[in-house]
Amino acid sequence: MTTNVLTYNLSGAVRHQGLPVAGVIVSLYDALSEISGAPSPLDNLISQQTTGNRGDFTFAVRPGKYRIEVQPDTSTRFIRHTLSEVQVTANTVCNIGLTTGSIISGKVGTTNGVNVRSGEVVALGIEPSSYRASAILEEDGSYTLTLPKGRYHLAFRTLPWEYLSERDPSSSRKRIRIAHDYDDENLGEAFIATSIAVLNVSRDDTFNLTLPEFVTYEGDVTDIYGQPVRGAKITVKPSLSQEDQVLQELALSATALTNRTGKFAIKLQPGIFDIIVTPDESVHLFGLEDKKVTVNKDTHYNFQVAEGFRVFGEVLYDEKPLSQCLVRISGVEHDVELITKTDNKGEFSAGLPAGEYKIIVSAHPKHGPTVDLNGSEYAGLAPWTRMVTVNRDAYIAAVMQEGTALYGIVKDEQGQPRAGVSVSAFPEAPRRTKRSDHMSGALSSATTDGEGRYCIFLSPGVYWIAVHTDVASVRKVEIQSEPVQLNIDWHGWCQLRFEITGDDGHPIPRCRVGYGPFGALEESEKLAEEVSVGEEASEPHSNVVKFERSARVINESELPRGYLLTSDEGVCQITLPAGIYSLRFNPPQEGSYSDKSIRQLSVSADTTKHIRLPLKKVLTESESTT
Repeated sequence: MTTNVLTYNLSGAVRHQGLPVAGVIVSLYDALSEISGAPSPLDNLISQQTTGNRGDFTFAVRPGKYRIEVQPDTSTRFIRHTLSEVQVTANTVCNIGLTTGSIISGKVGTTNGVNVRSGEVVALGIEPSSYRASAILEEDGSYTLTLPKGRYHLAFRTLPWEYLSERDPSSSRKRIRIAHDYDDENLGEAFIATSIAVLNVSRDDTFNLTLPEFVTYEGDVTDIYGQPVRGAKITVKPSLSQEDQVLQELALSATALTNRTGKFAIKLQPGIFDIIVTPDESVHLFGLEDKKVTVNKDTHYNFQVAEGFRVFGEVLYDEKPLSQCLVRISGVEHDVELITKTDNKGEFSAGLPAGEYKIIVSAHPKHGPTVDLNGSEYAGLAPWTRMVTVNRDAYIAAVMQEGTALYGIVKDEQGQPRAGVSVSAFPEAPRRTKRSDHMSGALSSATTDGEGRYCIFLSPGVYWIAVHTDVASVRKVEIQSEPVQLNIDWHGWCQLRFEITGDDGHPIPRCRVGYGPFGALEESEKLAEEVSVGEEASEPHSNVVKFERSARVINESELPRGYLLTSDEGVCQITLPAGIYSLRFNPPQEGSYSDKSIRQLSVSADTTKHIRLPLKKVLTESESTT
């Protein structure tokens, strides 16, 4: 095993009908999931180029998975093209062919006629494809999108000023003018609009988005002595159920900072929200979170943040700082779970109450040495972990080290390789979290390739190895200085592949495939009906309490539950233990297809199922008037 720093050429050409397209922006992103797991404009952009006269581009990259986006000029009819996953293990060529679409333009404004001057319009394809596009607003509130023919969800969302500043250096100056204009209309700088429009695209068209009436969510942030807390960040997000598919994909949020008197204000479309309060890093206070807060009228809320301690840290490798490291801080005595990243200087900071914490630092896969193992290249840094007692301000230096390889092949009971399943290493025997089917606390994870192979790097010690979320079949292994091969025969779990089409034969993208133990989905439906009866509760938050109490009863089953979305081809794959399940198939609500359920499905082996969703009934004029 040798350590090398290797780079390869990821190159290609952008063409249209065989002719090169010059002046197109090609963006290279890290294909790894973001912390939130939700789509976000703050993806990890690695590099960006503009194609030359031959439509060519070239990136120097390390081995790994990448995403390539080709963004033509908005004045053209070319459609943005995405390669969602490009695996680089050698010099790689990706040639991209562009197609044309229709130009949709318009303005975003309020019911009072004020143009919204900051944010973006997002289009999510309903059918026939799940094409996704966004456009940042111009200063006059206008936008332009190029879309292929089809039906779309169209929504507006605000963007962090930090992101806008990177895209447009004049944003800081623009921000002052925009804030002043909004204040004149009592809109404020931060707001959330959760209404979603539906747009049919068949030709060039104009579509103006009018934002709904807002209510004001304002408040004060003070410390335990009643003193105002200046510069605290207030982040508001819609509280989402599994049925809020479009809102989940949009990842809406709004952020405001408290002023010198500790006050803040955010405009919201009435609904239920989660509020996160994060004090400035310069003060000895730690944040808090309030979930499922109903805001249906102008509301004033007082937050009191407690005193704590500030934990500062720096992540180094070979005496150099490492940026974009994932830092997870979990409370042993307190129900505290913080996730952050190191900045460009390799530094991080968090406010915490006194207590004992576990800190896990994972280096970004492309910011460390590359290890050659059996002809394949891997990122070779081991995760860094410590137990820390916080009873005063503390500085932590996380010095990353090269790890020892744990590798092998995962096979099923027939000896066939298991592709696309995760293998995770835990410092102690893992267990599922109380309200979900994932497992927390993994030090490192890898996903098996097409041949069932995995490889992770760990510091010397004893670990428990789990496949997927199978806590019943964990394996104990001791890691020392030499690579350890651990081949895993993984029994009792099945890969269930769904190919979903309509009665007309067309594949259905963005179809939500929900699964759970037999009977659980029906119970959830009854519960949702129970909770939604009456908007006003006689007792504050009583509906929420009832929901959580009932959910605990449902979660007593050991079988997993969750959902996935289908790809453009209408396909998704779920890995489940053998058992009896209920399934529900929910296509995009404004599409042409109706829901479908399978009340009872016995899963005992790998299988592919073709699901056909019925077309929605089109009412005649006489039926619609009765």
